[in-house]
Amino acid sequence: MKAFILAGGKDNIDYEGCNNKALLPIGDKLMVEYIIEALRKSKFIDGIALIGDQKILRDKLDLDKDRDIILEEDKEMVDNVIKGLNYFIQEERLLLITSDIPFITSDAIDHFIQVSLDSGGNFTYPIIREETIVEKYPDMKRTYIRLKEGKFTGGNMSLIDPSIGQSLYDMAKYMIENRKKPWRMVKILGGGFLAQLLVGTLTIEKLENRLGSLLNINPKAIITPYAEVGNDVDKVGDIERAGKYLRNIE
Repeated sequence: MKAFILAGGKDNIDYEGCNNKALLPIGDKLMVEYIIEALRKSKFIDGIALIGDQKILRDKLDLDKDRDIILEEDKEMVDNVIKGLNYFIQEERLLLITSDIPFITSDAIDHFIQVSLDSGGNFTYPIIREETIVEKYPDMKRTYIRLKEGKFTGGNMSLIDPSIGQSLYDMAKYMIENRKKPWRMVKILGGGFLAQLLVGTLTIEKLENRLGSLLNINPKAIITPYAEVGNDVDKVGDIERAGKYLRNIE
């Protein structure tokens, strides 16, 4: 199985002269190198693709020329997602992952992939309980959505059948634009769903069924016990906290 890392973007952060989160120095590595390292240790992943500025990524990263590739980025994130799905259109499944989750481990990746495959879904997305995040990373701030089963935050990867990519385009664009505003993400599903969200009665199954009917796909939310999946470095303040946690691990 191939993994596709979103490692592009300019001016998505401003820290000590670095304006691309993927290339932030955290500890003794660039942030995207933590993701590459975890993917290489995965029992499922046999090749990695990155999308971003080809010249910069080639200069900065030590990649396996036989298994890894770099695709030139487009301006919009959703276009980069579709480019990756189209490039791997012949694959049964593609792991899509962001470059800003430096705590990620191969165990977390393998657990998500295995449960995703077992679920039978052709679009799976990890969700993490609030208590899972708080227990391991109490200083890291996340946005939560309250469902009937508990309070959850979203993860930073998904397992996708590349053949459904084009049907996801409009939804993906809306979700990416509103990824920090859960109520807007749910609003697209209909007013009734928003009302259920506000009172905490909306279930995971209802969300899956509604999204599936809208897009003619089989989506599955995967509850993961790995907090690492959902802790991204999104702001300057996250960088120092991430460095602290990674030093403690080492």
